[in-house]
Amino acid sequence: MTLRGPRIRIRRRRAGVIEGALAVHAILFAYLALSVMRVIDLSLMAWMIAVAGTLAVAGVLWLAAGSGWGRRNPWDPHFIVAPVAVYGLGVQGLVVVAPELRFVPLIVWPVILFYGVGLMGARSVTATGALVAAGYLFAASAANSLGAGLNMAIEAVSALTLFAVSALAGIVFFRRMKRERQEREDLRRTLAQLASTDPLTSLPNRRRFEEILEDAIRRSRSLGRACCLVMIDVDNFKTLNDMLGHVAGDDVLRELGEVMRRHLRVRDVLARFGGEEFAIVMTDTGIPEALRIAERLRQLVQAYPFPGEHVMPSGELTISIGLAALGDGMPTAVDLVEAADRALYEAKRGGRNRCYVLAGE
Repeated sequence: MTLRGPRIRIRRRRAGVIEGALAVHAILFAYLALSVMRVIDLSLMAWMIAVAGTLAVAGVLWLAAGSGWGRRNPWDPHFIVAPVAVYGLGVQGLVVVAPELRFVPLIVWPVILFYGVGLMGARSVTATGALVAAGYLFAASAANSLGAGLNMAIEAVSALTLFAVSALAGIVFFRRMKRERQEREDLRRTLAQLASTDPLTSLPNRRRFEEILEDAIRRSRSLGRACCLVMIDVDNFKTLNDMLGHVAGDDVLRELGEVMRRHLRVRDVLARFGGEEFAIVMTDTGIPEALRIAERLRQLVQAYPFPGEHVMPSGELTISIGLAALGDGMPTAVDLVEAADRALYEAKRGGRNRCYVLAGE
């Protein structure tokens, strides 16, 4: 199962190698067709050497794709720079074979460039462009030495243009792609946050709470450490909603969540469980310390001047708290939540505005 990711990456890299080889061979077959129609002068032997050379290069790249290239070459983690550079230089070699069609490599290179710019990065694109431009000049010079009669000043301008296009693509297109990727990543993070955050209190919601609790239980069991769950319910909250309305009730819940959050430890996770209920996951915390923190919260809430609390039966906003500790009798997160909920029920039944502990077996 763990090999699935690497195998997929290898298949993708090898698919890229095949696509590049097919593109080069398509150009070679086009050259052969032009030779048959006597548009260009190309010997069958030269064509077969070019085909065999492309196949050999593709074979080497195929083997390299499965050799852990990304780990050995951090400058090319996606295995895109090497194939693009190799095929780019290979296409320039066609200038020697048929100088009259030297514009073809100049057209093909930007296509190859735009294909890989998203993964190569600005520096790699510019460096590869410089390499291919130098390869073009070398190929044009070699063709001249064979009697092609090319104007090297014009060819130098062509090579410079090729390099300028590469640099432009590396700077402009890559930056734009990078910005778009960043925008997508920001959007993904925003959506993930919205999916895991309670919109009223900005605390973790029920779904996120369950994930946090599951993770806390796993870590506590693997490390042999204590873990407590605290369930909190606002006493007589329906009275406040009925007397002042739900908007006022929402304001109280929002302020209550902020007050409790500010007075918890950094490692404690406060979440909105639902309605007027909150939950706190306390890792590396036994019952005595969890009870001390819960009691301090209870007293703090009772003393805090919440807006509209005068309509409460006692004239002040209070909370009831139930605590449960992870134990052998509570093997799952559901068991721990049920235990803390039973403790909360006992706190309510005992007169409200109090803490009740239900320890694990």
